[in-house]
Amino acid sequence: MAISNKPIRSAAYQYLMVEQSHDPWDYEFLSQLAPDDQEFSEHYKDLNEKAIKIFFNLVRNITTPRQLEVVELLLQGKNQWESAKILGCNQSSIAKLLGGNSIYKQGEPTREYGGMYLKIKMALLNCEPLRQTLYEMEHLDD
Repeated sequence: MAISNKPIRSAAYQYLMVEQSHDPWDYEFLSQLAPDDQEFSEHYKDLNEKAIKIFFNLVRNITTPRQLEVVELLLQGKNQWESAKILGCNQSSIAKLLGGNSIYKQGEPTREYGGMYLKIKMALLNCEPLRQTLYEMEHLDD
């Protein structure tokens, strides 16, 4: 059997999550950015933990069980391709789950699904407890 050099999926719609060099919620990393003041650092750490709890409770409440599985894999540092392999589906399924997709009939969208990014973004914009906590973190040194 010959091995084909043909790409498995079209590069036009296949993309992978950009991996960060650090975890944006990592206290050790964040504490390097904060002043050496112990009281400031402890209060910042408490607010950071509060923001993380609010965020994850919000995500748990608005995502489907499958979307939550994907979120957990992404937070473990997996990219879309690796997540798809673990979940037994195609990478394009993960991309659609995250970014959403529409089914069209006769040029008109008849059904939309997925779109976890937009769902989370809209929920975060309307989450007053998280906004207040982030405001406190931003103005901690005032």
